[in-house]
Amino acid sequence: MKNSLRPYFSFTKKERTGIVVLVCISLVLFFLPHFFPAKELQVTDITLSTGLQTLAEQENNSITERTNTAGRVVELFPFNPNTIDAAVWMRLGLDEKLAQRIIHYRNKGGRFYRADDLKKIWGLQPEKAARLIPFAVLPEQEIKTLPAKKQVAVIDVNTADLKDWESLPGIGETLAGRIIKYRNQSAGFARLEELENVFGLSDSTLLLIRPYLQLNENSIQKLSLNRASAYQLIQKAALPAELAREIVKKRQEEGNYSNWSALEALSGMNKVLLEAIRKAFMLE
Repeated sequence: MKNSLRPYFSFTKKERTGIVVLVCISLVLFFLPHFFPAKELQVTDITLSTGLQTLAEQENNSITERTNTAGRVVELFPFNPNTIDAAVWMRLGLDEKLAQRIIHYRNKGGRFYRADDLKKIWGLQPEKAARLIPFAVLPEQEIKTLPAKKQVAVIDVNTADLKDWESLPGIGETLAGRIIKYRNQSAGFARLEELENVFGLSDSTLLLIRPYLQLNENSIQKLSLNRASAYQLIQKAALPAELAREIVKKRQEEGNYSNWSALEALSGMNKVLLEAIRKAFMLE
């Protein structure tokens, strides 16, 4: 009897090792919570009134944050456009990019000779320029020492040749060649702002040459609206990307456009954008 029960109470070496490991793991799991006591769960009773108050506070904080981020106090005071730094331009209401563009323009030798020259700043909206002009002050002695402007002929960006471009301040043979190459590849310019896409043509150089550029409407090489890509609509008519894609999508789904009124119903379309499209494109 004793010998018959013995196999049930004896273990091999591997079994004894397994039992020891299992016991050790059990002891570790048993004592582990004593070393890392659980934190009490904080339960807050939120009533309808306190919940609404919390949402209101969060909304007010969000509005305050947006105001502090986007809002900027604009000051208007007498200033000399030939001497103030970028920080002062920003106090006057210009964004940082435009302020730096003016500084680069001055560093390359550009100067403001009259208060009205503020209208020539590339990218400065006319209404902002009109607000700044009355506060622009150029001391008389500074005006007398300013060098005479070099006489440069005004050119049409769609018809000017290499020598015409080279005659402009800040434009050499290489840059003139790039402008003409871009113009040929993109079927001419429909907006002066397209010059910003020319490789190597900086904002400060655009400021220098802006007074000598013009774009005659009869020199614009109009593209076909029914073959234009969304990219061309953006570049030639300055359309929002979403509207440009919608124009192409509608053309693909419903067929070619036969009249301009078909564009008027598109979301985001307005008279200014429609006129820009008609200026750069044609129906055929």
